[in-house]
Amino acid sequence: MLQVPAIRLSNPVLGKELRTRMRGNRAYWLLFWYVMLLSNTLICAYVTTGVMHAVNTNVVGADPIGRVLFQVLFVAQAVMLTMITPALTAGMITLEREQRTFELLMLTMLQPREVTAGKLLSAFGFAALLLTASLPLAGICFMMGGVSPGEIAAVYLMLASASLLYGALGLLVSATVRTTVVSTAATY
Repeated sequence: MLQVPAIRLSNPVLGKELRTRMRGNRAYWLLFWYVMLLSNTLICAYVTTGVMHAVNTNVVGADPIGRVLFQVLFVAQAVMLTMITPALTAGMITLEREQRTFELLMLTMLQPREVTAGKLLSAFGFAALLLTASLPLAGICFMMGGVSPGEIAAVYLMLASASLLYGALGLLVSATVRTTVVSTAATY
């Protein structure tokens, strides 16, 4: 007789990981410093671009300031997500082993793919929160001209897919290595 596996609409690992990640002050401080660093980078780029345009007033075909700022914002976000997202997932499985809760997790009715999906989606959810928090900065670039809503959507889709890839890489390394320190170093 063919049995169809039960589909869980709610992943308990995802709920637990999201709750534990957002309970502490670490998530809020990381979000604060992420937006603060992006804002300062954008302000420095605005001042630098303004000085460049003031010095070269006869530049023909120069990009609008919004496009230049959006490019700076995109590069800064890509660099920061490359540093943050692997750190979110590098120790997820190894911490379970070090805290001796991995065996208990495997004894549950959850399948291994549900456990890994819950852990990966919790890290991706936090990366998506970081991307969402930076949307007002992209809105400022849009209001200054030179960038379309489609370009903003395409860039944010690329950043989200890159953070999902980096998170999956960190989770893969965390599943294959024994200690969190080695896992973090190998992920980077």
